[in-house]
Amino acid sequence: MQELARQHDNFHCVVVSEPVKITKRLKLSNYPIILHPAYGVFEPADVFIRELAAWRSQRSGSLQDIARIICIWCNYLQDHNISWNEPGEHHYHWWLTEALNTDKIGRNRQARCAGVVMRWCHFLASRSIGGPLLRSFAASISASPLSVEILEPEPRFKAQRGPKLKNGKRPIPDEDEAVRVIRALMNHPNAFIAERNWLLGRTVYETGLRAMGVAALSCDTLNQLLRGDNLIGPSDRVEFLAGDRVAKASIRERVYHLANTGRENLIVGVREKRGKVRNVPFPIPLVIALLQHLWGERARFLRVSRSSSREKLSGGLWLSDRNGNSLTITAIKDIIKVRGFEAAGVKGSIHSLRATFLTQYACRLLREARKKFGYDYDTRGILLTLAEIAGHEDPDTLEHYLDEAQIREALVGEREFLRGV
Repeated sequence: MQELARQHDNFHCVVVSEPVKITKRLKLSNYPIILHPAYGVFEPADVFIRELAAWRSQRSGSLQDIARIICIWCNYLQDHNISWNEPGEHHYHWWLTEALNTDKIGRNRQARCAGVVMRWCHFLASRSIGGPLLRSFAASISASPLSVEILEPEPRFKAQRGPKLKNGKRPIPDEDEAVRVIRALMNHPNAFIAERNWLLGRTVYETGLRAMGVAALSCDTLNQLLRGDNLIGPSDRVEFLAGDRVAKASIRERVYHLANTGRENLIVGVREKRGKVRNVPFPIPLVIALLQHLWGERARFLRVSRSSSREKLSGGLWLSDRNGNSLTITAIKDIIKVRGFEAAGVKGSIHSLRATFLTQYACRLLREARKKFGYDYDTRGILLTLAEIAGHEDPDTLEHYLDEAQIREALVGEREFLRGV
């Protein structure tokens, strides 16, 4: 390794194809090793990468990307005659500004680079590696926000194209983009269609249901939702109460009372992938909006539609404006894709709204874990909780949502957490 390091005059990363022993039980192929230009393996970075592999369950691809970012940061410091353990806060901001303007990286990549450097410096400071100047630097980049110039949004969506795969995964819309999509779904002259499409988007965004789960929602789902907390009687059916003002007011009053007691969600079983039923939390404001649609626009549509009596009594929650039948899974996907994403100029599909929900939920779990355990939180516990809310059997398939949450929290949530310590 030392001979290989001497062949380069800067920090660089090599990938070892043979399995590298991380712990007694863990061996990892394609493991990245950072080489110092003077003395071989760069131990301060290697300790950090091993920590991520052993306790944060990071995969080889993520570890390689982290190693490359550390190399870029250390080489930047070296080019400016600064030791890796003696950076200043202004070097950090200059580096990000230069990367944004010169290298023309995107905002998400910039946040990724900033988050990796911040996490690495905090890790070294917590283990007294690097000296007092590095500890001071780690504290300063957490306490002071980045300049507005660095975080200024870039012009986006110049061309109407489908979602571009990045590292094998579709882009995840942020909160502002998701709100734009949901608002775009309301843009229709027909009040029934506008409200139905708006609620379709809200349901995916606020519950994380798959398209098949949204299509499976029915009037029976709302009945079960309300019966679970004794908000209606065992034989009551909310779809037949559109003309009963007293009954509707009573149900709304009970739901509002439940919200005033501190409850945020109502739980109901929804049939999704491979016919499995999972418990899904529905936010109370969404439940109220669904009831208003059931008693309002949907009821008015059924009164004037030409659909048969059988279809009117079928209990479908999402009705087609053409024939009164329940919307199919494909129809729901097309509505959110065309009326929502394409109309708002945002890249994505119905699954992108679900991805935004899961990323925000991962951010919430991440903040709670950091408040309880600091930086010694268990990512496995977060993944298990996330798998339960997402309806996934394998928690490892959700690691990219946790990675995305860590990136988004690196510049915001992490600073808030450190201020409260």
